[in-house]
Amino acid sequence: RDAVYEDMLPGERVQLHAAYAAALDREPELAGDEAALPAALAYHWYAALDLPRALAAAIDAARYALASYAPAEALQHLDRAQQIWPRVDDAEQRTGIDQVEVSRLAAEAAYRSGAVDRSETLLADALAGLPADASPERRALLLERYALAQRDAGRPAGAVTSLQHALALLPAGDTSRARAVVLAAMASAQMRTA
Repeated sequence: RDAVYEDMLPGERVQLHAAYAAALDREPELAGDEAALPAALAYHWYAALDLPRALAAAIDAARYALASYAPAEALQHLDRAQQIWPRVDDAEQRTGIDQVEVSRLAAEAAYRSGAVDRSETLLADALAGLPADASPERRALLLERYALAQRDAGRPAGAVTSLQHALALLPAGDTSRARAVVLAAMASAQMRTA
């Protein structure tokens, strides 16, 4: 199989991958099992140079990998999605998420796979890319994740500062989930710095 594939011209390879991805779309059982389908689609659409479909498939594959406790695989798919994103005009419509959410998912995958510094960098990018009109809850929850990465990277004082910024975004009397998450993280961070 590998010898035949290597003898193919690049254009023939693209056509082969496109045909295989289209066949997987029509008949998902060709993937062998349900767990292999998202990654197979992501791989073949990318190899077929169909970037819009590859982007959507990479996000689906990453979500599936995260749900399947495969964060390193999810991070690979999300890295590819971030690489493809600028080349797809309707990326948000195709994926149902924005680029900030892609960075947040990648940060989650990096954190779960033990790449805490990478998670921190991805969260900093997500915070920088957050629109000015984003909800305070969304910004606060991103700051909470950022603080967690800071804490685990050995910067507990920075984590407390990030959590203070997150709390300042949320009304004092608020009983939302976001406020509860940030307060719990603040308690944990302050225990570690005491």
